[in-house]
Formats: sequence, C-alpha cells, structure tokens
Amino acid sequence: MGTSLNPPVADLQLWNRFQSGVCSSQEVQGSLVLERWSRCRNAGLPADNPGEPTMALDDLPRARERFSSLLAPGAPFDAFATTIARAGFCGLFCDANGLVLARRIGEPFEASIVETRLVEGAMWSESARGTNGVGTSLVECSPVSVIGAEHYEIRNHGLACYAAPVRDIRERIVAVLDASGPVSVAAGFIHASVVATAAAIEALLVARTYDAALPGGLFELERLLAGL
Repeated sequence: MGTSLNPPVADLQLWNRFQSGVCSSQEVQGSLVLERWSRCRNAGLPADNPGEPTMALDDLPRARERFSSLLAPGAPFDAFATTIARAGFCGLFCDANGLVLARRIGEPFEASIVETRLVEGAMWSESARGTNGVGTSLVECSPVSVIGAEHYEIRNHGLACYAAPVRDIRERIVAVLDASGPVSVAAGFIHASVVATAAAIEALLVARTYDAALPGGLFELERLLAGL
C-alpha cells in the first residue's frame, strides 16, 4: 500500500475560496486537496448545505455476512477498533462500495456521530459524501488521511479520518478500514495503525484463500514462511 508523499493541507479559508470559485486552475492542479474537491464538485455534490446522508440498511445483512469472520470478536478489526476507541476514535469496517458494515466507538466521541452518520448502514463513498477517508481511499486506491476542512462536506470539518483499502489475493479492493475521530485529537500514529491493520487483514484473507484452495494449504504456507 502506498501513501501520499505530499499529504493535503486545508483550512476553512481555503475551503471558502474554493466554494466561492476563486481558486485558479493552476492552483487546483498544484494541490491534492483542491483536486479532490474539484472531483466532488464536478460530480454535482453539495458541500455547504448537504442533504440527508445516504443509508443502505437493506443491503447491510448480506454485506456483513460476507465478512463475518473478519468482524467476529477477537478478529483483527475488533482488536484494532477496541484499541483506537481508547484514543477517542471510531473504528469503521466498510465494503468496497463504502457501506459501513461494522463500527466500534468510545466516549466522548459518540455524542457527535448523529450529525455525521458514522453508523452501520451509512454510505461513505466519495460519490455520496464527498472527500472523506473511506470514499477517497476507494477512489485513489491507497491509504489516505482527511483532516478537518479537507473534507468536502462542511458538516464533516470536525472529523479527522484515516483510511486504508483492503485487497484480496487478486489485488482487488474488497473493503476499507477507517478510523475517524474529532479533529482535535488527530494523530499520525492512528494513520499508521490503520495501514498496519489493513495489511494484517489482507494477509489473513490471502492465507484463508490459500488454505481453501489447497488441502493443508495454510499449514504449508506457514512452513514455507518459517523457512524464509
């Protein structure tokens, strides 16, 4: 998984300038965050007065079933989310469409989730919510951080979001891992934890696929790895 060498930086003043249409094309081309916002604006997404967040509750049970083993108690997501909850962050596991399948959250952040809809069954694709950790990671196929006013929707400016895609054995993105919390507690170590956990989940998916394809495959894989 690659990470951006030049992470975007934005404040409310830049966001207001962009929404007012005064950013030049040269300025947009030289800024990753402006390019992201332009992508959202070109898709016709509202930013300063967004509508009700998209929900897909009918799709949730079937989508969750596909990843049931990864979301079980003690599985990598559960351990990861429990840990970051202590730092005031919400852990999200989403499918490749940006649908939130599982969430773990700790106080005091829980009180602010009503407006942002960091809840199971919510769609966090970029086409639904603009620039955000989950959706932008899916579009750019890489780990991302989206902090504060880097979010396209103004109601999400209070969030710090870190996300990384999860790929299967064929390198297809099948899920996204995300940690979202108040912008006041934004921290690089959370991003590192997201990337590391996504890599661990990928390794688990590969091992299980190998084991399912070949009798004793997981044992053989472990034996080969031990000899490296």
